[in-house]
Amino acid sequence: MTRRSLIPCVIACLCLAAAACTGSRGDGRETASPPATHLPTAAPDSGARMLLRDAEQAAGTLERYAFSLNLTQRLDPVSGAEGEAAEEAETASEGRVEVRPRRVDQTVRVAFEGEWLAEYRTILVPEGAYVYEYGLDEWARVPKEEAAEMLETLSDFQVDLPEAVRQVAALGPATANRNEDGITVRYEGGGEEAHRFATRLLESTFAWSQQEKKTRESLEVRHLTAELVLDPDRLWPAAFRVEMEAALTMGDPEGSYVLTQTFTGAYREHNASAPVEVPEEAKAAPLLGNP
Repeated sequence: MTRRSLIPCVIACLCLAAAACTGSRGDGRETASPPATHLPTAAPDSGARMLLRDAEQAAGTLERYAFSLNLTQRLDPVSGAEGEAAEEAETASEGRVEVRPRRVDQTVRVAFEGEWLAEYRTILVPEGAYVYEYGLDEWARVPKEEAAEMLETLSDFQVDLPEAVRQVAALGPATANRNEDGITVRYEGGGEEAHRFATRLLESTFAWSQQEKKTRESLEVRHLTAELVLDPDRLWPAAFRVEMEAALTMGDPEGSYVLTQTFTGAYREHNASAPVEVPEEAKAAPLLGNP
């Protein structure tokens, strides 16, 4: 696979959630009680840590929600890739999640170099996964063993909000401020904590475990900014924004590149979104890849 086909392939991989597993997130059956906290109008790091602790607890009370996500990626050649131009890719997704047990229904659009190439609807439930490709106007079923893996590899910011809050908290010193959007917790920096955060995020946005070992080992996070907006009353996540710039080597022949990634999202209909249901035509569809 050439680098020119890499980013659209990865984005399509994200749409179908077909990257390798990043690690156990449990079975989605954890329970949590609503937090009791005093909301700050502005807080230094100690206040931000307390706020994130309470936000994690609040996120654990969610049974269902709707989401909107947007991912943009740019890969710029630095050296060893003479004659190659920068590449840009984007995905935009809308969907909803049921937490216990985990069920996801999302529609994802995929763009490369500013051109929207494909649109999919994917439904992932414990008993299987189903894919609808717009344009072909037909459903396909995913084999059950692959479906379970797909469900496990979705981003924390999509399907495991308590873990997403924990990941932001693990980044280290942050600030918290109240504004017109709610309460915004913000981290900006680099170092080992940012590297750990980035590699976990790249698993769902860049199929990280499928990259060559030398590529994974070459990753250098130059800068990372993470913002988490919390509902001012209930403290559950309302929106997020993660911006990252990283250097890495990849390709054949090997070259040096800069990956710039912006991942944003918003949550709505907390505990009020429609249930995730599988259409009868999806249940009756042929297995993906079968004629």
